[in-house]
Amino acid sequence: MAGGDICFEQGEFDAVVEDGGVPVLAMEAKARIDGTDGLLELLDSLLRLGADPQAAARGNHRRKYAALVDMAARGPMVLWLVADGARWVFDASVIAGTLRLTPRTAAGALHVVPAPASPHKSRTII
Repeated sequence: MAGGDICFEQGEFDAVVEDGGVPVLAMEAKARIDGTDGLLELLDSLLRLGADPQAAARGNHRRKYAALVDMAARGPMVLWLVADGARWVFDASVIAGTLRLTPRTAAGALHVVPAPASPHKSRTII
């Protein structure tokens, strides 16, 4: 895949990778796992909205959900949710108009290896 297929700050996501103009990966990065602005809160909203699109959710979480539905409706894709200490990978698809997130199993997940010692806080390399 050519480097031009990776778009940073694309719509609602920190990065989107396209193949032939079709989104195949969306990535959202947060500073932390917990807290109102954390990764877990976003994942909880996405799962809740997938079960009930009318469920309560923050405005930006609802926009991310709608963007994922639009992208995944074009074909199956992968969602990466990352934060310090978390690398969560999901297959995303649309079934009957709602988003379905399926966690990747260890066999199907990206290979994650320990990062070399560094002054940066990131502990893994994808």
